[in-house]
Amino acid sequence: MAGAVERKGKKDDNGIGTAIDFVLSNARLVLGVGGAAMLGIATLAVKRMYDGRSVPQPAPLA
Repeated sequence: MAGAVERKGKKDDNGIGTAIDFVLSNARLVLGVGGAAMLGIATLAVKRMYDGRSVPQPAPLA
């Protein structure tokens, strides 16, 4: 349990990130290895879209 408490260097230590980590860690038990891999890929795709929208776009130079 000590490893779960110490999360040094974690980029986003919020409730949503912790919930996603929990779901992905238990998905292998429910879905099997293939299903867990598909869920992980889908989660990363959604995270990339979300992060892309939250980063402000630079202003045009001209």
